Amino acid sequence: GVPPFGEPTGGDAEDDRVPLIRKATEYAHSGMDPANARRNARENLGDEVADSWENNRREVISEFHLKLRPWLITFFYESLPIFLAGPIAIACSGKQEARNRGLWPWNFKQDLFFAQGIIYVTVVVWAIYQDELPAYAPYDVLGLVLFIFGRAAVVATKYGFYGDIMLDPMQEHVSIKSAGYEKSAEQSKNQMLGYVLNLDGNQRLGLVKILFKSMLQADCDLSSVYFDYRPCPKCAITGKLATVSFWDQLVSQFEDAWEGEDEDEEVGAEARLKKRVFSLKTSASVRGPPRGDASNRDLPSEDDSDGVLVQSFFRERNAEITRRAEEGFLPASAIALDLVLRSFSFKPKKTGTRLVMVTLFFSYLVSFMPILIRLIQGEPPLGTKTGEMVYNLLNAFAYAPGFWLMTMYSVMPVLWGYGQLKMTWGILNLVNGHGSSGGIAWRRYVDQANEGKTILPCIDLRKVTNVSGWATLLSVLHGSNWSPVTSRKFQIYGIISMFVFLLTAGAQALGSWVNTTLGEGTDMPLEVKLVSIARLLLLSLPIAVQVMVMFSINRQSAAQGEAVCKAQRANTALAESLRARGREASPECPGDDEVAERLVGAADLLGALSAEITASEDSSPGRVIFMKADPAVVTVLVSFITTILYLQISDLRQFIPAFDVNGTAA
Repeated sequence: GVPPFGEPTGGDAEDDRVPLIRKATEYAHSGMDPANARRNARENLGDEVADSWENNRREVISEFHLKLRPWLITFFYESLPIFLAGPIAIACSGKQEARNRGLWPWNFKQDLFFAQGIIYVTVVVWAIYQDELPAYAPYDVLGLVLFIFGRAAVVATKYGFYGDIMLDPMQEHVSIKSAGYEKSAEQSKNQMLGYVLNLDGNQRLGLVKILFKSMLQADCDLSSVYFDYRPCPKCAITGKLATVSFWDQLVSQFEDAWEGEDEDEEVGAEARLKKRVFSLKTSASVRGPPRGDASNRDLPSEDDSDGVLVQSFFRERNAEITRRAEEGFLPASAIALDLVLRSFSFKPKKTGTRLVMVTLFFSYLVSFMPILIRLIQGEPPLGTKTGEMVYNLLNAFAYAPGFWLMTMYSVMPVLWGYGQLKMTWGILNLVNGHGSSGGIAWRRYVDQANEGKTILPCIDLRKVTNVSGWATLLSVLHGSNWSPVTSRKFQIYGIISMFVFLLTAGAQALGSWVNTTLGEGTDMPLEVKLVSIARLLLLSLPIAVQVMVMFSINRQSAAQGEAVCKAQRANTALAESLRARGREASPECPGDDEVAERLVGAADLLGALSAEITASEDSSPGRVIFMKADPAVVTVLVSFITTILYLQISDLRQFIPAFDVNGTAA
């Protein structure tokens, strides 16, 4: 078999395809509980399928644990300038791993302007000219060094959460020591800029991978349950049944998935074919089929590792899913993938690039603020001595990339959390109707309709299979169930970023107090204090927003529970009404008693789901920096930050001119 996270065995025969897609039709329509995928696979699909699922799940579960040895190795490499880290990595870990880590070959511009190199140059200049520099220079240097260690800790955390297969040198296909790691662009696919902002054009595939991992972590197989939309209305946009139109639009989203060229219309057709990563329309050739009807195309071929992932996720061929869609059925995996893509996608990738450029611009603006303030005050912007001028210029250029990275480590979780919030709205709207989650959600669905998106009708919770499917969506997509490893990494990133900012501001506040109180030097100038205050404000805002976004996600559990209770009450009331009427069954439909039994079964399942929603809300709520997302957390953080801000602002009084009773400056 070909596990999505392991090494392919090769082979062209049909039987060599991913074991998970075998007997997919029987599995999907057998009525098995999708929330027990491992047990169901073992009992109903055979050892081969069960072993494949368990092996993949074991690899995903291994990502929950932070491995100390990879963390320490990465922290050491990333704390050094690249021109030193590269040769050391080659000597200790091998040339291929150094390439996979981006440490070889050495890139002079990257090392000097965007990595640790320029910071070390600034430290060296400070050591040489420290006699010519102002008294606050050591605290600036301390802040720069903290940026180095903060960035190194974040990158080390990413590698520390790699799974066992990624760290196993014997895995030649995906191991960090293998050429397959570089070939499959695993480094960029595991970066926040890729799966959050779509900066490399591979975001859609990254989201599929994250969704598949969430299924494995929850041991839920979304492809084993279909939503029943019968009778299904026609889509006003395409004239097809809404289920068919929905599936065709989902397939078309992957038609132009090119590595590094997502949504880039300037690339020629020949070059685009060579760069194809995967497509839901791919048939025998990895280069892709000619354009045509989506229903006549298969899922990706097995010689494409990304296609293997999509095969494992959908489990059935496109033709089979389309046939079922024509009958009014859709797999829960298709609904889930549509929710994920609509909630998280940055399309086109230029949007993410612009956001990066905007934040980078403000980072340089903050970095050069001391120079600009001195210029406005009529003072020499870079100083008067040669050493001072060189140091101030290097310090500004060195501060910008470090400040930008720490800011992005706080901003990216906010964007990811907002995507989760939109997805939570979408899950509730599946049963409550579009617009029931609030004005923002309603506006979003109206925009989708105006853009030509197919909006499916509400799920009928009188059918047991629909209740089971919606419960499985909650188990995979809602709150902390969605990509818990990513959430854990983001929380660690937030803690690292917060401590870097707070320690830097605290060091400057301590330096100011020491200089003024103990008389060991002059007080820090206005420009240094303003930069410190701006840094703290920029830190507190993303964390506060992140807490409120996650708090809103947690609150959606109450709305979901309310929708479930209403459906349960309606099912129970209708069942009792049918039983009371006691009419004989007509030839066209089942008897009242049979329908009543189905309603009671759905009501019982809804009751269990309601209890599960409540328990999940209590046991695994959404968290920010490992604290339950609650407005009280914002109060604690703001109080802590305000304490340091007070120390900073209190020293600004010396820069505010005093006025006498006549309004004249004293």
